[in-house]
Amino acid sequence: MSEVEIGRPEGRTSYSDYAERYYAQAGAGRNSLSASEYVAVVEGFRRKVVCMGQCNLYLAATKDSQIKEAIKTYLEDVCNPNIHEMKKILEVGGYALPAPLEETRSPD
Repeated sequence: MSEVEIGRPEGRTSYSDYAERYYAQAGAGRNSLSASEYVAVVEGFRRKVVCMGQCNLYLAATKDSQIKEAIKTYLEDVCNPNIHEMKKILEVGGYALPAPLEETRSPD
């Protein structure tokens, strides 16, 4: 098993292409979500908003620069791509976001 490529866009691994290929096939030609897909995307979006809020609290509280860098890397490699992908899925289908995206921004 390969290591995660830290600091690279979307935290890609050697398995990323496999999942992306099946993801593209499943959504090809569709603009709407099934009920279960909608629930999964909305719940994922909400969980990611909470996760990013927790990361922001940790960033504000920690004094250790290495921990801050690790949290910032996680936000950039995992959180931001995930939240933007879920936002895109909802917008393409004409669905409202469950929370304003401004609430998910990480501090710089």
